[in-house]
Amino acid sequence: WTVTTITTVGYGDIGPYTKTEKAYGIILMIFGVLSYSFAISSLSTVLSTLDSRQAKLKEKLQVLDEIDVEFGLSTTLYMQLKQAIKYDALGSKKGNAEFLTELPPQLRIELANNMHKNAVSTFPFFNQQTPEF
Repeated sequence: WTVTTITTVGYGDIGPYTKTEKAYGIILMIFGVLSYSFAISSLSTVLSTLDSRQAKLKEKLQVLDEIDVEFGLSTTLYMQLKQAIKYDALGSKKGNAEFLTELPPQLRIELANNMHKNAVSTFPFFNQQTPEF
């Protein structure tokens, strides 16, 4: 009864007769409209946010797939990266550099080494350095 009375205009079987009852009814109707509007707005915002997060996650996974195809990542590294992305699915992706900055440091180093292994192997200077260099 309370939910129906507050969120709508009531059942219609009881009506206000005095000015005080009419004023109270008007205030109750305004409150009901505001409550209903707030509830719908909140639900809409939650659904919109969920959809936006899913789209960003999908975009990140597509960038990872492109990197995998281009650089031939190992299955283990690919799965670690995918798990890290799913764990922290925030932010937007514009390219490889921005993608790398959002990864945990160890995975970032491993992926960068994998992506640039051909360039690094051609210079003797890099062969003498640690992977973190």
